[in-house]
Amino acid sequence: MAILYGLIVTQCINHNYTNEASDLVNDSIMAITSRIQKVNIPDYSVNIIDYSGHQPDEYGTYDFRADIQRAIDEVSHKGGGKIVFPHTLGPEKWTRLIDIYRISGPIELRSNIELVFQPSIRLFFEFNPEAYSNSGEGVITRYEGTTIYGPSPLIRGFNIENVKFSYTGGNGATPEITGDGEKWVKWEITFKEKRKFSDDPKVTIGPRDANNLDIPVAERKMGNTETYNLRPSMIQFFLSRNILIDGIKISNPPFWVIHTVFSQNMTFRNIVFDAGNINNDGFDIESSKDVLIENIMFNNHDDNVVIKSGRDREGREGADITGTELENILSEYIKSGRIGGVCENVVTRNCAFKGHHAFAVGSEAAAGARNIYVVDNFSIQNVKMGVFIKSSRSRGGTIENIFIRNLRLNIVEDDVISINPNYDGDTLSPHVPKFRNIYIEDIKVENASNGIRIFGWKEEPTHDVFLKDIDIRFRPGHPDNIRFDIINVKNVKLENVIIDNQKFDGNYTKGGPASRIPMQN
Repeated sequence: MAILYGLIVTQCINHNYTNEASDLVNDSIMAITSRIQKVNIPDYSVNIIDYSGHQPDEYGTYDFRADIQRAIDEVSHKGGGKIVFPHTLGPEKWTRLIDIYRISGPIELRSNIELVFQPSIRLFFEFNPEAYSNSGEGVITRYEGTTIYGPSPLIRGFNIENVKFSYTGGNGATPEITGDGEKWVKWEITFKEKRKFSDDPKVTIGPRDANNLDIPVAERKMGNTETYNLRPSMIQFFLSRNILIDGIKISNPPFWVIHTVFSQNMTFRNIVFDAGNINNDGFDIESSKDVLIENIMFNNHDDNVVIKSGRDREGREGADITGTELENILSEYIKSGRIGGVCENVVTRNCAFKGHHAFAVGSEAAAGARNIYVVDNFSIQNVKMGVFIKSSRSRGGTIENIFIRNLRLNIVEDDVISINPNYDGDTLSPHVPKFRNIYIEDIKVENASNGIRIFGWKEEPTHDVFLKDIDIRFRPGHPDNIRFDIINVKNVKLENVIIDNQKFDGNYTKGGPASRIPMQN
């Protein structure tokens, strides 16, 4: 695999991005996807209606949480199998109402389990902060790039393997996993308002402080809802392997939607998002590897796909796991009593983007990101930015070997392409991020507000960026549009790049003061 990356880099840096180089990109994608193992689940199955003795209804009358968790535990203990969520009328009935399986707290996945969904059913995770607090103790999770004992994700996979979500097909709506996202957001806002006017000094340290002070994870207890107001992720896989989610809709999540941490061999396909709450990223692929994301319909308030690898000091050095259950787990992400690692080998293809940033790297990517492929994607509605690669001097990290090809966008409300190592405006911290080997080809945009901006730091220029066959048309009525802006870059190569009817070709190496780099959200 390293040889393939090296060949691609050589082809592009030598300004010879030929069909041969394009074939090497395809070979690299094939190498990643071929390593992702098939998820095999035993034939044994449990029908959750028969198992629980209760039926879902259109009101979500019965709480299925205890029955679902018990079924998962028992089936996994027997060697694995399927938990079937049927519609009360079966999969072929033409006229039906949505059957709601109400769930009053988190579900903990186990190894060798498949959740099978019939059409027109909905798993509804109701708002209940205390239920996700694990009696105030929290669970091991990662929150915005920091490992803590915090609120349990709504669906959590911790140190598991061979797990699958699948759809049986049939008449009716796509099966849906939904939350109470608006209530979680209001809860957080209300909590912050009360805290603002309170003299109660309970909250003395939060996740970011614990990170930068290198407080051991065992002491990062942030699950108590009276002290902390952290919204949980919707679905999180932590130190997990061989995962497939296929054929579901996900709506109204509290926070990040699908979050992978220190995990590998994962496929996410045929998923529909309806996630318009604050911080509703679609996929947060964090410190993970060998991941395939394909055939997704996005509608997300925040980043559609974002690559991460930990925040600030924890991202750079790892987190001290002494005295936690992580000490007893064998993983390539755990070394010398610390947990951390790069994010690598991720493929995103054949997706329909809508929301904030279509594809992003960072800003919590302090451990680095590499070998990322984004091919054959489009947006028929709107995104804020097409491609956003971001970090800062307080975070650092090396972001390299990013390959983006065949991206079609309609409305872009800000930059089509933004490469910015000054995400938060910090000009003093010493951890200068490194951006290099970024290749973007065959991009067409119908209605953009700005074109391309590429920045680096004076002591660490962004370098070896190759842009080819890009056609960006501006939206009317924006006289101050930015076509092409670069500073502190080295070896930026443009070939057949047209922005608002102006052509940009050639090699660019441009210095400048560090203060020239703007902050960008």
